[in-house]
Amino acid sequence: MADRFYVPTPWTEVIQIEGPEAHHLAHVLRAQPGEEVELFDGRGTSVLAEVVEVRKRNVSVRCTGEPRRTSNETPELILAVACPKGDRLRWMIEKITELGIDRLIPLKTTRSVVEPSEHKFHKLEQTVVAACKQCRRDTLLQIDDLCPLETLRSHFPEGATQLLWGEADADDAIADKSPSSGPPRQIVAVIGPEGGLTPDERNLLHCWEAKAISFSPFVLRIETAAVACASRLVGQRRRKEF
Repeated sequence: MADRFYVPTPWTEVIQIEGPEAHHLAHVLRAQPGEEVELFDGRGTSVLAEVVEVRKRNVSVRCTGEPRRTSNETPELILAVACPKGDRLRWMIEKITELGIDRLIPLKTTRSVVEPSEHKFHKLEQTVVAACKQCRRDTLLQIDDLCPLETLRSHFPEGATQLLWGEADADDAIADKSPSSGPPRQIVAVIGPEGGLTPDERNLLHCWEAKAISFSPFVLRIETAAVACASRLVGQRRRKEF
């Protein structure tokens, strides 16, 4: 199975790989001309290629197959999460990428402890790339800017989005298999901070007609709840239960 490398499109017949991906290919894997690799563009397309020339700062490869396009699955699965501390955020992003979540919205809530900077999220893009390479996923997890909870609903169209929020003692069911308004185009699951959402924030979610759901009878850490939620949502999408 060919090693994978993230190279944004557009692609030509001969492609120059540069930066961290070239370093990994040339100096870690010590690739030689003639070896097969697989490129993906982070937007759903991949292609097989052959190493042509290895230089100190870049590697030339030639496409040897037809590009393959991964169709977008519906509904789009989005986690809106109050960020956990330190390396737990990196771990969470790695795991929800591997599981197949499409988009992450970092939430700012009243009891949020961490509000990562734009620079922090930029660094975490490499975590997303590495996870996609490992799990052979062709689309990158999209990470939005930090979003105050009170403005979250305005990011999504009315009638096309199902809104969920995690609550330990809530109903276990995620989605109605036959919603009267038709299948949603997006499912957004809100996971609050470890101190919990405030009464005002809970009331706001109720006003938005968000459905409270439970992933465990116990109180979970943020990253554990995110992974449990991701697994449930992706599983239901694969079984076409939305």
